[in-house]
Amino acid sequence: MQQVMGSAICFTGTTNGHCRLKSMNFEIPENSISHETQGLSRNRLVVRRGKPFKVTLKSDSWLWNPCAESLVLEVCLGGLSKRIPVLFYEEQSHPHLYDWKATIYPGNMHPQSVIIHICAPVQSSVALYELLAHIETRRSRKTYVLGTFVLLCNPWLKGDPVYMPLDAHKEEYIKSDYGLVYMGSSLNVSKRPWSFGLYEPGVLEACLKLLEFSPQHLTDKNKDYTLRADPVYLSRVVCAMINCNDDLGILEGKWQGSYKNGVKPTDWSGSADILLRWASSKCRPVRYGQCWVFASVLCTVMRVLGIPSRVVTVFNAAHDGNGNMIIEEFYTRTGEKFGVSKDSIWLVSLALNHKYTISFCNFLQSALGDFFNSTMSPNLNVTLKIVGVPKLGEPIHICVTITNQCKNPRVLVGHINAQVKEYDSSPCEAFWDAQTEVQIQPFSVTTLNHTISHFKYQSFLAGDDIVNLAVVLKDMRTKETFLAAEEFSISPPQITIQIEGGNSIQLKKQRTVLVSFTNCLSTALYEAVLTVQGAGLLEGKQVAKIILLQPGEKIEKKVSITATSPGTKLLMATLSHSNNPNIIARWYHKVSVTA
Repeated sequence: MQQVMGSAICFTGTTNGHCRLKSMNFEIPENSISHETQGLSRNRLVVRRGKPFKVTLKSDSWLWNPCAESLVLEVCLGGLSKRIPVLFYEEQSHPHLYDWKATIYPGNMHPQSVIIHICAPVQSSVALYELLAHIETRRSRKTYVLGTFVLLCNPWLKGDPVYMPLDAHKEEYIKSDYGLVYMGSSLNVSKRPWSFGLYEPGVLEACLKLLEFSPQHLTDKNKDYTLRADPVYLSRVVCAMINCNDDLGILEGKWQGSYKNGVKPTDWSGSADILLRWASSKCRPVRYGQCWVFASVLCTVMRVLGIPSRVVTVFNAAHDGNGNMIIEEFYTRTGEKFGVSKDSIWLVSLALNHKYTISFCNFLQSALGDFFNSTMSPNLNVTLKIVGVPKLGEPIHICVTITNQCKNPRVLVGHINAQVKEYDSSPCEAFWDAQTEVQIQPFSVTTLNHTISHFKYQSFLAGDDIVNLAVVLKDMRTKETFLAAEEFSISPPQITIQIEGGNSIQLKKQRTVLVSFTNCLSTALYEAVLTVQGAGLLEGKQVAKIILLQPGEKIEKKVSITATSPGTKLLMATLSHSNNPNIIARWYHKVSVTA
């Protein structure tokens, strides 16, 4: 039977015919610090290839007689194994990075114990290994089951293909469990924090499970184990397993329709919850993801495995559908945007160590419709501007500036149109439009001012939405058509998150958090719901509800948080109400957890 006692594992009896030592100490605290793996696992040794780690073997009696017996370690990986003779330091040949080594240094050999330093080759496979010890003579052999350890890539080692020379880069690309994900569009960039969750309990095990359930592993385990030494191969396997297309992957994608059978992609704030749901559900896909969710979870898995990674958002990088090397946009005569472009627009990719890139893309697909290509005549200039920063609950002010640079007067008929853009950039039906007719004299400037009231957009817009605004002007004499377009998003109302004692908390120490929302809108909110959640801080979701929240009134929720692992965590609070099917406000609060 095996009992876990801190970092030491005590053994009695036999397993599969193998003897067992009294105790085997993997020296987890010391090895974790040396190998930069602190926090990845509580009770399992996690080390990096190409760098020695030490283990201690103990026995009640004389452990091993070097004069008459040989001590040999064996690392096992599925049907593969490698024998490693344990040699004294003086006996070791010149060290190199391409073979397993097991060394006893002076002063580390005692009658009832021995400290052995083990070093895996720099291009060893990333996996969970079993470690055995054999004490052999010419006529006999005793075998001891020592336990298991996890071997990862080593960005700290120059000989490893994933090596990164700068400490600041390793801190960001490998160790950081918090970051920002950029979203929106090139004209309207937004950002949201993301908890990568490297150090959450069970995440390491979920990442290893992902490798074990890949099609490559299920087809040929030994071949997969062998190829896992290559970070490019690992990256391709993991990339394919992030979505559930054709395999037992983690996430199911969904870009439209109802999300009631899962989690709306915009509601995720971290990778750990997704990975743990997948691992605990017998590898059923987690619902639902979109490209920044895929990329963020992929980034987590890569960092856990030791492959430097970060999420990179790409705007207007496209697969050219018709060979003209242009990203095309089409509008109707009344200013509505049509999604008829044949180009596929990439939005998010994951950059890996500046060498190779794994990409998740979203693309625009639409049917043909009534459209036109706009003209931007040099003699007439049209600009469209949003006045100030639009805030939810307040009117949106729009200014159209028309500059006539020719010697003739113009009579212009105009249409201005506002539509919500879907996440994949395809436009929805217009929720507001206006028509105008303007006469403009030669070499003069005219401005048109429009206002979209809160009542016009309140049932269509939420804090995550992007609005495409366009104005189309037609010269009644020349029949020329002019277009100006702009994108903007609505700034959501604030949710206040206050942590008792400040934003830095200690591991496993309970703290109180007060979350509140004051209705700053001019209308009452029916069935208002304030929701608080935070991976690694809270179990599940905490909810406060109120039937009617009048203007100026407050809804609040007090919760107790306890950090289960060190690092940077995120508290997320959202507000929704029955007037609007969408979440109207989403706020994040960063929490630093120290051991």
